[in-house]
Amino acid sequence: MTSSNARDEERLRECLARVFADGVLDESERDELKAIYARGTMMVPVVKRIFTEFVTATYADVMADGVVTDDERAKLRAIVQGLKLPDACVPDEVRKALVG
Repeated sequence: MTSSNARDEERLRECLARVFADGVLDESERDELKAIYARGTMMVPVVKRIFTEFVTATYADVMADGVVTDDERAKLRAIVQGLKLPDACVPDEVRKALVG
């Protein structure tokens, strides 16, 4: 991995955390995310891995108290839908929490 790749990966992680902090992905935030991975320094599997890591970490935070509230479920749903995650990138436990 080049230093440019590493910087963009970190930028993408930071951007994900910031744009989903309120549980909503607006159009300007979506554009910001797209601009990071459109630079071409990260392969699609890397972007998918980072997205999957993010949704998994968010799920772990949600489950810290053992209860998934409606607001937490909405936030998980916003992440999965906002990032247009394919089923393969959505862990089973997250999928189950979304149904709950």
